[in-house]
Amino acid sequence: MPETTSEIIEVLSKKGTDPSDVQKDSSLEDEERRERIRGLRQNIDERKHYASYLFWFLVGHMSLVFVILFFTGFMLCGFLLSDTVIVALITTTTANVLTMFYFVVKYLFNADK
Repeated sequence: MPETTSEIIEVLSKKGTDPSDVQKDSSLEDEERRERIRGLRQNIDERKHYASYLFWFLVGHMSLVFVILFFTGFMLCGFLLSDTVIVALITTTTANVLTMFYFVVKYLFNADK
């Protein structure tokens, strides 16, 4: 396996300049490029798909927390939670939402290296 630039140039110069070889290399490069583009498109579609799922999960989660707070605030149906439990509920909900949002944004807008 050539390691230095001069060895690589030597190996490449020894390759035949047969037009069919050049055409094969070109078609392989085109196929590789098409596969890479297809993979990127699939990645984008999956990201949108899972971001939508996460959004609706968070909407449901926040709605449930709102209903719990509403019932507690107006003491509907005898529903009453202590202040400590309410603070813990709001704190953990906020932490969950921010963490999930962070990971989705990081994944959706990552810089592929």
